[in-house]
Amino acid sequence: MYYPPMRAQEKDPPGKMRMEGSAQTLLQVDIATLQLGVLTVGDELTQVRLENSEQTGQVIQSLLNLGIEEANIQTAAYHIHPVYDFVDNIQVFRGYEVTHMLSVKVVDIEQVGSAVDIAVQHGANQISGIQFGVSEPMAYYRQLLNEAMDNASTKARALAQSMNLQLNPIPVKINEVPDGGSMLGEYMTTGVYNTSIRPGQLELTARVVVEFIYY
Repeated sequence: MYYPPMRAQEKDPPGKMRMEGSAQTLLQVDIATLQLGVLTVGDELTQVRLENSEQTGQVIQSLLNLGIEEANIQTAAYHIHPVYDFVDNIQVFRGYEVTHMLSVKVVDIEQVGSAVDIAVQHGANQISGIQFGVSEPMAYYRQLLNEAMDNASTKARALAQSMNLQLNPIPVKINEVPDGGSMLGEYMTTGVYNTSIRPGQLELTARVVVEFIYY
């Protein structure tokens, strides 16, 4: 009688486990970017542009005198628009508006309020916002990514142990999940020459989705 050879017992194919890891931190902001500028209005375009240029030059010089480096003061936008009024449903030309907006990076967070005040004193009449940040965010973010990876690995090991599985600790796939930082802070104006800035903190988060193999 013929007996077929016995086949080796087949092992179950490996399974895959996906685990999310995250890490957060609060950072004290240390830089700010101001968006401010000069708006001038008049009948004659050449004269309006000249007035805007002179007034913007005064604003820039006042910021330089405060100690802000020239490289940190850049033109963000420059616009020329005709202005019209409507009289008895008729469009009547009134003149021109010239707007020169500056982006001003302030590396000394204590100078933000002073920068706003001195710019207004010397002719700035447009302030569109203040953005706060951290000077070296990527150094903090790289550390958070490492902590997020550890978080995912710890959860994967715990789950594998609870289910009596053998986990390969080396991940086969790692995906970074974009997660922008959120700003916790504010600024307020308490007077024409007394701007109070409250920068607050920046909440930074790193998230990853990691795939492991288990047996």
